[in-house]
Amino acid sequence: MWVIFYLSEGGIMVKKMVLILLVVGFSVSLSYGHPAEIWQTGQKTTYATGDDGDLEKGVFWPVPRFTDHGNGTITDNLTGLMWTKNANLAGGAKFWQEALDYVKSINSGAGLGGYHDWRLPNRKELFSLIDHSKWDPALPASDPFQNVQSDCYWSSTTPGRPEESHLQSPTDPYMSLSTHTARASLSLEAS
Repeated sequence: MWVIFYLSEGGIMVKKMVLILLVVGFSVSLSYGHPAEIWQTGQKTTYATGDDGDLEKGVFWPVPRFTDHGNGTITDNLTGLMWTKNANLAGGAKFWQEALDYVKSINSGAGLGGYHDWRLPNRKELFSLIDHSKWDPALPASDPFQNVQSDCYWSSTTPGRPEESHLQSPTDPYMSLSTHTARASLSLEAS
């Protein structure tokens, strides 16, 4: 409910509007639970006051960043996501549908590391591996991945156009879009 006072300075009306908006914002935030914690980018070098290297905002990266389980799987201790240690598990680039079929065959077959719930990571999960202070590969210095390919990796994310998906290159921190007729490598993440 909006209460409007006609005063010459208008200060009360502004305060009432802000109060109403804060109450709405507060009740909406409670319905979603706790805010997501955003981690640091890895950038440590500063090029200007106020840039990411200067501020280093976000959750600190844990040490060690990754845990190798010795069964072909790795857990990212920052995100809690489990990944395949072999970053070229399929043995080469695949079309998008081939990548999805490959994951399905792993899950219906022997599995990997005792798990049968593997999937292509979404674009945010794939992007979470990137260390923005690195280039070629743009992965944390202590990453335990083997067979990292310099080409792009498929994500499961389609941007509203079913013929395209997001791709992430481990050689640079930029994500791109590609049609499903392109070939890319795949890295798997457990559900």
